[in-house]
Amino acid sequence: MNDQDVIAGQDANVIKGNENSITSNSNNTTNNISIYTNPTINKGLSTNDVMSICDFMVNKALAEFNSANEKAITRNEDFAQVFIPRLEKIENYISHISDPKFQFLCRDAMTSAAQTERKEDYQLLSELLACHVEKGITNKKIDSAVSRAIKIVDEVDNAALCGLTLALAIRHVKPVSGNIREGIGVLNAMYEKLLYCELPKDDWLDHLETLGAIRFLNIKMTRTIEWFLSTALNGYVCIGIKKNSEKHEQIQEKLKKVNLSEDLLVDHECLEGYVRLPISDNDAIKDFIITNQQIVVLKEILASYEKDDALMREVKKNMIAIWDSFPTLKAVREWWDDVSGRFSITYIGKVLAHTNAKRCDPTFPDLLTKKENG
Repeated sequence: MNDQDVIAGQDANVIKGNENSITSNSNNTTNNISIYTNPTINKGLSTNDVMSICDFMVNKALAEFNSANEKAITRNEDFAQVFIPRLEKIENYISHISDPKFQFLCRDAMTSAAQTERKEDYQLLSELLACHVEKGITNKKIDSAVSRAIKIVDEVDNAALCGLTLALAIRHVKPVSGNIREGIGVLNAMYEKLLYCELPKDDWLDHLETLGAIRFLNIKMTRTIEWFLSTALNGYVCIGIKKNSEKHEQIQEKLKKVNLSEDLLVDHECLEGYVRLPISDNDAIKDFIITNQQIVVLKEILASYEKDDALMREVKKNMIAIWDSFPTLKAVREWWDDVSGRFSITYIGKVLAHTNAKRCDPTFPDLLTKKENG
């Protein structure tokens, strides 16, 4: 996926994107790694059975900690209090308990949990295990990234993870609303949840590269917030058509002929005296429940938008003014414009950032179901 691509969201009224934008009945121990298979697993398990299995795996994991057992036990108990409720939210979760792969991942998660006391880490580990069940079973790229991410959760700096999560959101999430202020307001609500600590500074990118979450680029590219807005939200960042002009009147006539309201075009919030289609990006015209004739007319309208460098600079200036009217978005922009274009996010980083975003905001759009390449 290119930086300008965006990913589909879960709530069609809030965030969206495009399509271009992821038998044994015994306990066996090998190299101190235990695989447990419950002989009654196929007959169905109760929540108590699940807890018993988890307790078994906890005890196996703790066997390696020796004198650190007491603290490790407490931390794994705390982790279980977070993990079990998350597991129960997964459809048919019980059927996955007997999967050796899941048990290996659980053991690794418990090992990581035993080495941290941050509740945020327990939540992240829970989301990673859920990600394996919900997506990784049928996607090896996701599953290998989940496996690696689980092992480094306790090593990831909290501020660096926050920055990585913001980077993923900036590059891949956009609003659906055709109203500019409303759409930017939706983004602000999301970023307020994702910005849960101070923005990272200094060597946070070096830290993430060491963990394999990012990859530095040899050539720095300009990928500022303004660039992303102009590229991903070209329905907002456009000139449109001069209001009440001859061209405007001609378009109104075309709209009437295909049974669309002549008032479909709305006042441009970023350019006084101009009108535009109420969409966030040009591809959004397909979201209208319309005929082929209507699609043709809407494409003609987009093609008839004025092109003028001076006017476009004014649009971008006003767009940034709307963005900066939200304190959180302004802080994110000033931070991002200083670090953007220096790195790409690896698949491990995508999985870490995505699951962390889900931890912060369960309504965060699903970014792991579309094809990605960068």
